[in-house]
Amino acid sequence: MSERWRPFCSERCKLLDLSRWLDGSYRIRGTEPAGSAGSPEPSAPQDEDKTDAADE
Repeated sequence: MSERWRPFCSERCKLLDLSRWLDGSYRIRGTEPAGSAGSPEPSAPQDEDKTDAADE
């Protein structure tokens, strides 16, 4: 094993490992933060009349 590619045995192994992380083959298990499972939560609609209501 060459010191050049350490901790991998070659550039090929290094690139294979990187591609597996990038495509999601490798994952670190853990709990998902609240609201991150699935699609993102929709944002609250913006109320354009808020400034008018504050002036009254």
